[in-house]
Amino acid sequence: MCEASVRGACRRLQRCRRVLVAAVADTALTALEILSPAWASWTFTEVHEQAGLVYEHRYAEPVLADWSAGGVAAGDYDRDGWVDLYVVRGDAGPNLLFRNRGDGTFEERGESAGVAVRGARSVGPVFVDFDGDGWLDLFVPALLCENKVSYCDDERAPRLGAVKMFRNRGDGTFADVTEQSGLRFTRDSFSAAWGDYDLDGDLDLFVTHWGDNRPAGSSEHLWRNNGDGTFTDVSVSLGISAAYMFITGEIGDLSFTPNFADIDSDGWPDLLVAGDFRQSKVFRNWNGERFTDVTTPVISDENGMGAAVGDYDNDGDLDWFVSSIWDPDQDNRGNNWYISGNRLYRNRGDGSFEDATDEAGVRAGYWGWGATFADLDNDGWLDLYHVNGWRTDDPNAYEFHHDPAVLFRNGQKGAFEEIAERVGVADRGQGRGLVAFDYDRDGDLDLFLANIQGLPALYRNELSRESNFVSVRLIGPSPNTEGIGARVWIEAGGLRQMRELRVGSNFVSQDPAEAHFGLGFAAQVDRLRVRWPNGQEQEWQSLPANAWVVVRQGETQLNMVTRTPTGPPPATEPASLPSATPTWLSPTSTPSPTSSPTQTATLSASPTPSSSPTPTPVFCPGDCDSSGDVHIEEVIRLVRIALGEAKVASCRAVAAQGLDTVTVDLIVRAVHAALLGCGGRA
Repeated sequence: MCEASVRGACRRLQRCRRVLVAAVADTALTALEILSPAWASWTFTEVHEQAGLVYEHRYAEPVLADWSAGGVAAGDYDRDGWVDLYVVRGDAGPNLLFRNRGDGTFEERGESAGVAVRGARSVGPVFVDFDGDGWLDLFVPALLCENKVSYCDDERAPRLGAVKMFRNRGDGTFADVTEQSGLRFTRDSFSAAWGDYDLDGDLDLFVTHWGDNRPAGSSEHLWRNNGDGTFTDVSVSLGISAAYMFITGEIGDLSFTPNFADIDSDGWPDLLVAGDFRQSKVFRNWNGERFTDVTTPVISDENGMGAAVGDYDNDGDLDWFVSSIWDPDQDNRGNNWYISGNRLYRNRGDGSFEDATDEAGVRAGYWGWGATFADLDNDGWLDLYHVNGWRTDDPNAYEFHHDPAVLFRNGQKGAFEEIAERVGVADRGQGRGLVAFDYDRDGDLDLFLANIQGLPALYRNELSRESNFVSVRLIGPSPNTEGIGARVWIEAGGLRQMRELRVGSNFVSQDPAEAHFGLGFAAQVDRLRVRWPNGQEQEWQSLPANAWVVVRQGETQLNMVTRTPTGPPPATEPASLPSATPTWLSPTSTPSPTSSPTQTATLSASPTPSSSPTPTPVFCPGDCDSSGDVHIEEVIRLVRIALGEAKVASCRAVAAQGLDTVTVDLIVRAVHAALLGCGGRA
């Protein structure tokens, strides 16, 4: 009895110790963040004109511009290392292809590349390597106007053939292969997502159709890639059409924004579809053989527009944000839309969701459209940005005419803070499409807004270089050459993060298929792990921060370019660096961070294989008295050193490393050691 009581008391003391350490660490990090110049002066600068992104998007019929415009695709179509943009223009002129020159500017190449589509009323374009040749092709959905809704009752309205599938020839030009592909739509097509739902290696297509009121039958949503350049409509046979057959009629299918995402972490990509008028849906993938509508009452967004998918709480699974309409006056003035705002669905870990909207503080977003999860401040936590707007000539929605875009900064405890005005991204244009991408390759993510009925906006991120990052791009074997569906994990500064490589939609727009991780003040990536769609895993340790990393499936070397002190990296293929043999799992094994032993890869910034750093002694971070453990008072001592209230000599672990101060990274590591023990032991 006595022994049991002692054990219980020890457990209680240990819990108290963990709580106290966490509280001290939180206070320390907050204080240092305020003092640090990395975020104190964080801002964005609008540079669309300087960058050469000058064009207008307009529709003759204002109602058409409200929900079917502002499309933009982002991807490196010419494989020079810089992300390019393809934008649609409505009735204002041909679609445009902006090639990134790599010097902060873009040049228009649509006509010479063969993708200057005219008069087709294109909507949500997507860059994707559909044929597996290593070059990004281009899929362009469009309004077909075959359903005779009001805005199509004129002679200018396009008919069949408006949807385009362009194959990248690899020489800067594209070939129109729409007819050969078999992608013949009889319904309006809006946004698209690509993913390998059957794990046969090639990427399949899901398309949404807002305003489709055709009779029950094939919904033309899901198209299987046959692997020979052609596609087959499998919407009926795989169970997708059944979910939409009961909503045909006057309004019909109002699906907007699709994303393939493995929400239950079983290796099979599921489907998340944001839909207008209470039509958002969750489809579970059953081993590529069928999809089941598993939407529950928790999925309660009323006017789902845009969407973002990502692990915002860093718990290892994918969460889902859906933008919607929020009326601050709670008065919809007799209109037929709803007013209760955005929704944030937190993954419970088993593929089901719970509503975390109010806990996170992201409900109030006005009339939201394109949305994206992106670590804009490089602190290791995904922030949330979405654009807003409704046309100015609609008297029933005057309060939404010029509402600003919103930026919800992740507070790391499940809650967000809205800071768009503070950092300069409270854009008041008619925002629809949205891209988060590092256009100038300086290590932070910038924002491109495809505003309608006007000019676009490009917000350059001016984040301090004291905040570190790593960007990971995957190269898989043909046909899935971008590793779509793969997952990437990193561990740095005591924090584990996960990204899933996807070709999805933010709302008629896409982010490039790159995994960007903010590292805060961590000076290295302790661990990088990749799980490919076929289940194989690779792992490396001890990679430098501030690098663009390319991982090739089946190869033992990482390719890497590190950020220079004054400018972006060269646009050439990254240099090869030495690395250890990666860790492999069989395709059928269940991935686990501890499923097999790992080998440490020592990487240097030099491409010379023979160069290797001299090993240095490893100290337990924060073990000031060399006892082998880190105690609460030692964490406090580190904070005091960082704030200049104590001398470096007061902590042996700091003095022994020749440091003249204490960094946030060291405090984070010390807290980690206090919680888990030196060396990570429990």
